[in-house]
Amino acid sequence: MKKNAFVLCLIVLCCQLLAGCAYQSYEKFSDIMQQSDNTFDNHVQQNNPSSDNNSYSPDINNDFTSTPQNFSNNTVYENGIPVVSDIYSLRKLVNDECSKGNFNVSFIYEGDTDELNSINFSDLRSSPSTSVSYSGNEYTVEFTPYPGEKISIAYLSGDTSALSNDELEVLEIAELIVDSLKLCSHDPIELEMNIHDLLVETIEYKYSNALINDTENIPRHMTAIGAILDGSANCQGYADAFYMLAKMAGFNVGKMAVEAEIGHMVNTIELDGKWYVIDVTFDDPIGKGDNTIPSYSHFNIGRDRCGEYEWNELMEYNPITEYTDEKFYYFSTHYSDYEHNYKKAFDDVEELCQYVIDEWTDTGRNYFNTMLIDNVMDSSTFTEYLSSAFQNTGRACSYSIEYNDNKRDTFFTITIN
Repeated sequence: MKKNAFVLCLIVLCCQLLAGCAYQSYEKFSDIMQQSDNTFDNHVQQNNPSSDNNSYSPDINNDFTSTPQNFSNNTVYENGIPVVSDIYSLRKLVNDECSKGNFNVSFIYEGDTDELNSINFSDLRSSPSTSVSYSGNEYTVEFTPYPGEKISIAYLSGDTSALSNDELEVLEIAELIVDSLKLCSHDPIELEMNIHDLLVETIEYKYSNALINDTENIPRHMTAIGAILDGSANCQGYADAFYMLAKMAGFNVGKMAVEAEIGHMVNTIELDGKWYVIDVTFDDPIGKGDNTIPSYSHFNIGRDRCGEYEWNELMEYNPITEYTDEKFYYFSTHYSDYEHNYKKAFDDVEELCQYVIDEWTDTGRNYFNTMLIDNVMDSSTFTEYLSSAFQNTGRACSYSIEYNDNKRDTFFTITIN
């Protein structure tokens, strides 16, 4: 899609959201917009005491207090330069400084210099590139920021002087997106989901193994610039765009480099004091034609559903919580407990198939996003179960199935034609 057409598409989409008429084809939005008791009241009031049931406007100046593991908050200075004695204290210093927009971090290192020299400084913070200079035990590391980081810092500080023309253009569109999504979101999780969904709706995945050789010109598709202006991004671009929009919307978010057969980047997000993984790239139905509806299999997951990933402990600045919490997850077996769960998690494949049949028969619904818990099942085996269930209805139909798994559960997207 050409740049101008994509920007126009985003603006039109945001205007539709302002009018409350976007995404009407998504089954979940018919559920979201229904009036119901909000079981997230405690979470919403904690983050935004003045919020009501019509909109959510988080406090972008919220003082988040989550403290990563292995760190001490007591920083010692020598001649105005912070002194650190281990890699984890250095990691904290680096992330604290970069989050404030200071990407040139100086420090005095009093720990094991062999250990320090063995690390990749980019592992301390997800950065496209770094450069290091030192004299004795005094170091300065320059971290190249992703554009989405620069844009979110400029938005929160009100100082746009460091932004390029492209970054200023992205900021203008991002402000429109965030303002629009806040208006149509009832609480934080819906706002997060709307950001997630908009990126899936508008970005085409671009595979690339390009290396960043010029720190002044990071390939656009690896950044929020490619994601927002061009509608084209790899995992870094997806993660940078989500980071930018979520940060501007008031969330405490991060990025983390992982291994998922190949190098990959995900986002992390803090919800009620715990950190979860969110992977917009893997939730985008890449290579599935016109299907732009997310799979949600990587939406706010704990370690228990991160089986596809491996990561270096040093990269885990925000400690990922052990277990996925159903009140923040799309899929749930507890149908009425949480307004944001959409009644589509099953531990029995026959029950799952019967649910699809009943909904199709009773309501005419023809699209289903489902999860089979603790069961990795291939598409052909599932098709046998679903075909048997359809045969029992005596009604002729055709359907398509898309599936993926996280090495623990299987996610099926079923479309009845």
